[in-house]
Amino acid sequence: MNHAEPVTLAPDSTPISQGWQRLWFMLRVKSWTTLAVVPAQRGADAERAVNILAAAANRDGRVQVSTVSAVGCSAMDIRQLTDDMAAAPAGERHVALVACDPVHTNPAMIPVIQGASAVLLVVPLGDTALASVRTAVDLIGRDRILGTVSVG
Repeated sequence: MNHAEPVTLAPDSTPISQGWQRLWFMLRVKSWTTLAVVPAQRGADAERAVNILAAAANRDGRVQVSTVSAVGCSAMDIRQLTDDMAAAPAGERHVALVACDPVHTNPAMIPVIQGASAVLLVVPLGDTALASVRTAVDLIGRDRILGTVSVG
């Protein structure tokens, strides 16, 4: 995943379940241009979620999608990353999906999340600590979260 580059996928290169397709269509009903995809805790793969959502968007064909990875970014990287997010085309026909680290393990994600217009919380199946989800919601802000997706 590169910073702010459009995703170009072959029509059948990524298998997309009906659940992910449904999630994409539900997200598109909301008003946002940049979606931060944030794990509630370690073990939830935000980059995988971003890639699947980008593939669903690509098949939908109504918007162009850019993907940005903030995974592993330090505080030193954040200014360039948030500048890239701000410079990415945005609007009714273009959206950006940003893969993030869990906010409670990487505080550098806070400005990334604040720079996004909305958040999707990713929760790993099976071993999720409720305290981690609560902490993530408290740090992000409940009003910024469009939804939660469980991954396994």
